[in-house]
Amino acid sequence: PPPGKPKLERTKELKECRIDGEMLKCMFHIRVRNIGSAPYSGTITVRDIPSGEGWTALPQLGVSAWDCGQPGGPGTPVDCRTKVPWTLAPGEAMDAVLALEMQRSGDVSPDERNANCVLKYDSGAERSCVAVPPPQPEWDKKLKECERTNGGIVCTFTFSMRNAGSGPYVGKGSFVDMPVTGTLVGSNPPSGWSCAESGGNIICTSADDVTILPGEAISGELTIRYPDDGKEHVNCWNPYYLDDTRRCIPVKVPPRPDDGGTCPRGTVEFPNANSVPQGFEVVKELQDGRACARRKRGKPPVVVPPVVTPTPGIVQPQPPEEPAPRCRRGERRVPSRAYALKRGWPVRKVVRGGKAIWCAV
Repeated sequence: PPPGKPKLERTKELKECRIDGEMLKCMFHIRVRNIGSAPYSGTITVRDIPSGEGWTALPQLGVSAWDCGQPGGPGTPVDCRTKVPWTLAPGEAMDAVLALEMQRSGDVSPDERNANCVLKYDSGAERSCVAVPPPQPEWDKKLKECERTNGGIVCTFTFSMRNAGSGPYVGKGSFVDMPVTGTLVGSNPPSGWSCAESGGNIICTSADDVTILPGEAISGELTIRYPDDGKEHVNCWNPYYLDDTRRCIPVKVPPRPDDGGTCPRGTVEFPNANSVPQGFEVVKELQDGRACARRKRGKPPVVVPPVVTPTPGIVQPQPPEEPAPRCRRGERRVPSRAYALKRGWPVRKVVRGGKAIWCAV
């Protein structure tokens, strides 16, 4: 600057952004510094130039030294001026806090979100700009497990709220579950959250603002009961904000004990599918991992007995075949005592020939 003259320089920084419902609200820090060699006295002005049509100036709450307005409406420059004349000595600065908001809409381009500028000097077009990395919350859900009970089918789902954007998410945490035909019976939400049914949906929200950094997520669990009516049931949610996209996952119903606890007639039970020998084919796998198999149709496989060379003068003893334990008529074999008790079935232990099995009624 020329000797003995003041010169004001304006710079802009992003202070914070937060989500408030459908709006993205950002606070900007504008510093006005006298970089000249003489004091400045008079009204200090700031012209802020938001990029795009979405940004709207908010009232300057708690900033008593400035008056700001956006006479042209959203997307136009915001003009601020000190309410009274101000004096800045060389090197001295004063600050203004500018609040802008825009609707979180997919129609706004990244350029409109990411560029916010202020004119640096009283003359000329040079600007000081700041990027606004936008947060992008996304919601997901997975089926953890389902179990048959006397009151229906009870399923536990894990839900998550993830920030897929490039800036921190600051605002209320939320998740909206659409159980369709189910009802809420329990929840294990994140700390500080609560879940309740409302209008046929299950809405989980945080009492206070949460901060989710880019790439991070907050998760919880929901337990939902569905009717055991033989129909197919689904659970749905909206993965994106302000979007009609609806994503659903089927409710996997565990097999009924009468259907899944025993092998069909004409099949042989094996501990698992890997233990089924050659010449057999698996026709059904039970819930606990056991496999039901039958002989393959067609020409039976040729079994070549092993060749045993007897020792001269010695008779090879043949060990007696040990009897295998069996369940009584009307009973079903179960893998363990706990398996039967969990389902409310009477159970007994059968021991024979050094082997033991569990039989349930």
